Amino acid sequence: MADKIKVEVYESERDYVGHQMGKSIVAKTGANKIARPAITFSLVFFIPFIPLIGMILGIVALTRSSKLGGRGVSIASIILGLALTVFHVWIVIEIITVLMDIFS
Repeated sequence: MADKIKVEVYESERDYVGHQMGKSIVAKTGANKIARPAITFSLVFFIPFIPLIGMILGIVALTRSSKLGGRGVSIASIILGLALTVFHVWIVIEIITVLMDIFS
């Protein structure tokens, strides 16, 4: 029969500590509290320039990722935030160009 594993969660460290047969097993969860909002803001593309906030939060999360984890999510939010911000700038430039052509 398999041994039962007792799991304790410490919210301050965001580590899972498992005790099995007298040995402690510690595994990082990769929970970076800034990485999740960063990717969320980066994905909100239908509100102009909100991905810029996601990109900035992704940069902050990336600087903290060495301690807390979440490096991949941080990089993804930076890339998505940058791409969508460039897209929004392009759209605004196109709208201004069209409006200038209409009213001139």
